[in-house]
Amino acid sequence: MKSRRKLLRLLAFCIVILGLVLVFKSSYVYGKAQLAQFLLRQAWQENKTDANRQQKAWYYADGYPVGELFVESRDISQIVLNEASNRNLAFAPGIWHHPSNNILVAAHNDTHFSFVKELKLGEQISYQAQGKAQQHFKVINKMYVDYRDSNWLLGLNGYLVLITCERRSRLDLVPEGRVVVVAERV
Repeated sequence: MKSRRKLLRLLAFCIVILGLVLVFKSSYVYGKAQLAQFLLRQAWQENKTDANRQQKAWYYADGYPVGELFVESRDISQIVLNEASNRNLAFAPGIWHHPSNNILVAAHNDTHFSFVKELKLGEQISYQAQGKAQQHFKVINKMYVDYRDSNWLLGLNGYLVLITCERRSRLDLVPEGRVVVVAERV
């Protein structure tokens, strides 16, 4: 009887410790994300007026802020990094470099671009590039494309294009679909 009681106490203690570890770990990740956003905003303030400045948010960061995206109707303001690499997309949307004359911004659909699927035709979006004045756009098209297909870019010139992944199901670990929102300058 006593050994059973000791075993139950030990099990309860282990569950409490495991719970504390999980709470700490999630708080740590959330805190790190909040700190990253604060540091990105500071670096953006440094880079904002000088098109040649490459101030990173922290010394070992892979990217640096090159723009800011605004969707006022949804109270969204996001710093945009210089490249849409996987490491950068963990912290903020990134520029997708392509030979077209468009502003292509990519981000994950479950974090920074969770709102993109909900954008409506005619909705206003603003973008300020490093060293430039804020530009205003309105959504004119929303499409779903395969990630291997870039033919939808043909004929686009001077647009703001938001790109995010589209999961077909919760089991879709590597989503092949993309939500693409095209906005023209107003």
